[in-house]
Amino acid sequence: MRFRIRGRLYAGFSVLVVVGLIMAAVAIWNLWAVQGQMARLSALSDNTARVQEISINLQALRRANLRYIYDANEPAFKEAAEREGATVELLKDAAKSTVSEERLKIYNGLIGDVEKMKSLRESMGTAVNETAKGKAVLLAGGDELTANSGKLVDAARETGDTSVTAPVADLESKILLVRVANWRFLAVRDAKGPATFRTNVDRAQQALKSLQEAGLPDEVKVAFGPIKSSLSAYKAAFETTSAAILQADEIYRNSIAPLIGESVDKLKMAETGLKADRAGPGCLDSAPLDLSGFLPGYAERGALRFCRCVGRA
Repeated sequence: MRFRIRGRLYAGFSVLVVVGLIMAAVAIWNLWAVQGQMARLSALSDNTARVQEISINLQALRRANLRYIYDANEPAFKEAAEREGATVELLKDAAKSTVSEERLKIYNGLIGDVEKMKSLRESMGTAVNETAKGKAVLLAGGDELTANSGKLVDAARETGDTSVTAPVADLESKILLVRVANWRFLAVRDAKGPATFRTNVDRAQQALKSLQEAGLPDEVKVAFGPIKSSLSAYKAAFETTSAAILQADEIYRNSIAPLIGESVDKLKMAETGLKADRAGPGCLDSAPLDLSGFLPGYAERGALRFCRCVGRA
C-alpha cells in the first residue's frame, strides 16, 4: 500500500502529535503527584506551627492560672480564658487538616482537656473571688477585734489592780495569737493552718469565759460582750476564707496543673509524629512517574520507523 505525499505528511505529523500528547500526559501526571506531595507537606508544616502555638498557649495558661490564684489578678484570668479559646480553635483546625488518625485522636482529646480546664478555671475563679471577699472581711474584723481588746485593756489598767490587769493581758496575748495564726495561713496557705487557728480561738474563748466568770469590776465586764462578738465573727470569716483558699489551691495543684502537664505530653507525641512524617518517604522523596528518559528515545525511534514505512509506501 503506497501513500501519496499528502498522506505521508499527515501521517508523520500525526505521529508527532500523538507522541507530544503522551509526553504532555506524563508531565501532567508528574505535576499532579508533586502537587499532592506539596499539599501534604504544607498541611504538615501548618500543623507543626499550630502545635508549637498550642504549646505556647498551654504554658501561658499555667502561668496565668498560677498568677490569678495568688494575686486575684483579673487580667490574668481574662488572658487564660482567651488562651483557652484560641487553643480550641487551633486544635480544631489541626484536626481538620491532619493526615494521621493517631494525631486526630490526640487533637480531639486535647479539645476535651482544654474544655475541662475552662470548667476548672471557672470553679477556681469562684473560690478566688470568695477568698478576696473573705480577706476584706478578715481585715476589717481583725481591726475591730483589736480595738475591742484595747478597750478591755484600758479599762483593766484604770482599776490599778494587778489581779485584773494580769488575766486581761493574758487574754489580749491569746487574741493576738489568733490574728497571727490568720496572717500566717494567708501568707503560707498551709493545710494545717486552719487547725492551728481554731486551737488559738478556743484558747482565747476559754480565757474570755474565765474572765466573765471572775468577779471583775463592771467597767471591765462591759468590754467582754464586744470582744466575744467580734471574735466569733472573725472565726466565721476565717472559716469561709480558708475553705475558699484551700479549694482554689486544690483545684489548681491537683487538677489544672496536672491536666496541663498531660496535655503538653500529648502535644509532644503529636509533634514527634509530625516530624517523622515530614522526614518520611511520603514527602517529596517518593519519585513520581518519570518517563523523561524513556519517552524521548522511544518516541524518536518509533517516529523514525514510522517515517521509513511511510516513505517506502
